[in-house]
Amino acid sequence: MKIRVVTDSAADFPIEFIEKFDIGTVAHSVHFEDQAMKIGIGISVKEYYKLLKSMNGLPTNSTPTPQDFDEVFSESLETKKYDHVLYISVSAELSSTGNTARIVAKKYKDKITIFDTESASGVQGLFVLNAVKLSKENKSVEEIISLFTELRDEYILDVGFFTLDNVYKSGRFKSKFALYLTKIIGIKPIAVMERPGVLVSKLPGFFLQSHMEKRLANIVYKRAKRELVYNLIVSNVENLKGAERITELIKKKVNIKENYITDCSPIVGTNTGEGTIIVSLIPSID
Repeated sequence: MKIRVVTDSAADFPIEFIEKFDIGTVAHSVHFEDQAMKIGIGISVKEYYKLLKSMNGLPTNSTPTPQDFDEVFSESLETKKYDHVLYISVSAELSSTGNTARIVAKKYKDKITIFDTESASGVQGLFVLNAVKLSKENKSVEEIISLFTELRDEYILDVGFFTLDNVYKSGRFKSKFALYLTKIIGIKPIAVMERPGVLVSKLPGFFLQSHMEKRLANIVYKRAKRELVYNLIVSNVENLKGAERITELIKKKVNIKENYITDCSPIVGTNTGEGTIIVSLIPSID
């Protein structure tokens, strides 16, 4: 069976793989005042963050429409002549995107399978890359889903924030006093993602960015299982050097087979703010 892997723009993985492996992407939209643009289509991720710096407030974003999904599903099955679509979805706890896909998928009967990663960012991206690899090995959809269900119980996603400015602007963080303290004291908040896709705060790193990076790497080390080999994606919001440093810290402590550094999707990065680092791991399938 010829399977096309499809995902949405909440997933983080190297952008060059989209063309290399013909990965279908269903784009979220961002709205700058009266202008709407689709991520990766109307505006690149790097252009987006550059534009974001010039704004006083934050743009809003919206999930893909049923038409967006229908276009990609139709292209995959009817134009590109794939036999089946495997859609790797952002967590239903974080977005209604997957639910929209399910509604549209009914039109195509049994030709579309949806896998909820119960996560986002690099975890979602790693599932995408694994789906491509397994489909090229002629694994069936059922075999892929069975393996992914096991892997989903083992993923790790941890986030280090450099600032709470954008979280405050977004309205998700209400305390102006706490925001002031993070600026004066230099607290670097840290959170981990618990299944099925809920961020839970942990003890923060203090004062210096390097302290946040070390604290984040230590949390990853404590959560990782010694008997497992992992693949790693480190996403960042205009913090490439920090992403490179934390990648090396993790590789010293955790058995890593493949690792990638990517830009963080604007769907996540808009609210987490500049300097954010997201560390995502799932066990290697090799």
